Amino acid sequence: YMSLRDTFLEEVEKSQARDFVLIGHSGGAALSLIAFVDLKHLYPDVEMRGVTFGAVRAFNKKGADWFETYEDDIIRVVNGRDLFPSLPPALFGYRHVGRLLRIGERPPLRIFSVKAHHPGYQKVLEEVLREEGIDIESLGF
Repeated sequence: YMSLRDTFLEEVEKSQARDFVLIGHSGGAALSLIAFVDLKHLYPDVEMRGVTFGAVRAFNKKGADWFETYEDDIIRVVNGRDLFPSLPPALFGYRHVGRLLRIGERPPLRIFSVKAHHPGYQKVLEEVLREEGIDIESLGF
C-alpha cells in the first residue's frame, strides 16, 4: 500500500469526494482495508464503506478490534470453499474484519477450492444476477 499511497491520496484529494466505497479481491482486498484505515485517520468525516472478495486476513486482534466501529460498513464476500480467506491462519493471530456474506456452493466433502477463488466470484455473481433477471450486458461489464 505504501508504494502507491501518495498517488492514491492525490486522486482522493482531486476527486473532492466525501463518500467512498473501497473494493478489492484477494490481496487487493487486504490493501483496500489498509487504505480504509488510512483514509479514516486522514479524513474522519468522510463516509466510507468496503466490499472485499476472497480477502486474505490482514490484521492482528488489535487491528481487527479497531474495525469494530465500522463492522457494518464492510462486507466480506467469500465464495464456496475458497482457500484464500483462510490465509494466513488464524492460529498465527490473523483476523478478518467486516460482516461475512457467503455466496456459492459449499460442498461438504471439499475442504478448500482454488477454483472458488478465481474466477469463482465472477461466475457465482453472474449466476445471481441471471437468477434475479438482470441482464449482465446492461451493467457495462
